[in-house]
Amino acid sequence: MSLVEISAVQPTIASALKSASAATGTDFDYLLKTAMRESSLDCEAKSRTSSACGLFQFTEQSWLGTLKKYGPELGLGAQAEAITQTAKGRYTVANAAQRTEILALREDPHVSALMAGAYTQESADILEGRIGREASEGELYIAHFLGAGGAAKLISAAEDTPNARADTLFPAAAAANRSIFYAKDGSARSAAEVHANLVAKHEGTDASRIAKRAAQTRTSSERHDNVMNRAEIPGGGDNRRGYATRGAAILSPVSGGASSGGVSGTSFGRMPLTLSPGVVEILSSLDPIPEGRETLKDGDKADRSATHREAAEERREARRERAGLRPHSGFAFG
Repeated sequence: MSLVEISAVQPTIASALKSASAATGTDFDYLLKTAMRESSLDCEAKSRTSSACGLFQFTEQSWLGTLKKYGPELGLGAQAEAITQTAKGRYTVANAAQRTEILALREDPHVSALMAGAYTQESADILEGRIGREASEGELYIAHFLGAGGAAKLISAAEDTPNARADTLFPAAAAANRSIFYAKDGSARSAAEVHANLVAKHEGTDASRIAKRAAQTRTSSERHDNVMNRAEIPGGGDNRRGYATRGAAILSPVSGGASSGGVSGTSFGRMPLTLSPGVVEILSSLDPIPEGRETLKDGDKADRSATHREAAEERREARRERAGLRPHSGFAFG
């Protein structure tokens, strides 16, 4: 998709990303790049290999869990209240019709962007606590892809055992995203290669350059200077540090947002698309075809029953736990 096409047909998505950035403190540029990589800005994109769908490719369980946790703060209290967690940690909705409606919100760009922004802030806190330093935008994209626990595991493996096979570390993710974990000839990629490629996909730079910078970290003074040079995002209250040195407001309900009784794509208001030089540069650098992500724009080819989906999801959850991932980690596969 060209820059002209994006500016002409995607004002709703631009508005959704701007609103989510202001409400959650997650950087607009990061949300834009991630949406491009995940769905090519297709709000109805569906994965062939998992339950993921929507602008940010949330799986069913990750969507329900994120909405349960952050919905009340972002004007989605009624939806959050309808979601319960079982003793085994799974998220469910008792009313089947309501469950369908809540999952369908993944295709609403405003709601999807809000949940992606909130999830990113949570992932940044967890990931940085585990690696002991500030995470780059590319590393936060890995957290989007594998969850914060999985990202920390991959980063450590890339540094400590760079030649280890990544598919053995993340069997569930590898099964759902073969082009990420395997080369065209079918050979398994190493932890260092998968790390470099995932970072490169987000940052839009050559993978070899990313690999050379993998061990580099910023000093505390550099991070401070970077934060101070960022424009503040209005939101009121006490500011929390945004991810990747981006200063941002705390999670707060969107002004004029959805009431707790329901959500619609129009309830968040509309803002005109403003193409600043920075946004133009980002859009121009992006690969319009998100590699490594299988989407099905014409709908699911298989109409599986709810029972079948639940059973498949439980098997995937078990595989993720065996692989050492957090039970609620990542929403780009599963």
